[in-house]
Amino acid sequence: MRLTVSNLGPEFRLEDGREIYGQGIWAPCIRYHKGTFYIFSNVNRYGTQVFRSTNPAGPWKLNPLGTRLYDLSVLFDDDGRIFSCHGVDEIHLSEINSNVTDVIAGSERVIIRRGSGMGEGLHFYKINGKYMIITARPGAHTPMRCARADKLDGP
Repeated sequence: MRLTVSNLGPEFRLEDGREIYGQGIWAPCIRYHKGTFYIFSNVNRYGTQVFRSTNPAGPWKLNPLGTRLYDLSVLFDDDGRIFSCHGVDEIHLSEINSNVTDVIAGSERVIIRRGSGMGEGLHFYKINGKYMIITARPGAHTPMRCARADKLDGP
């Protein structure tokens, strides 16, 4: 996939022998919702970025998310609200505004406490009415964990 819009600098466009790939784009989350494809990703030095397009071949529009969210995954819920789970070990939940430009102030809360065995690189889904968060445990012998709940906030 070739992004047709990138204002993040020459190292992201591979100009003049520069490159940043593998050094700072982490844990992308790809979603499709109501005719739009979204890619959410953490970009070193630039924070959390949102790429969106009505066609997966582009063109893509880029906007920063006003808040940095570590290894986020995004869920467009059945009621029209948008949520992100994010973090490592301690998992947070935040609501994202309808323009997908920032987190709604005061919405962030911890939904899985530190030490529960969750990892990073989150994947957040709602399947058959159940909320699921899947994580990778770096360096663990059981590398993937899944938390499941009937409600968005758990337990």
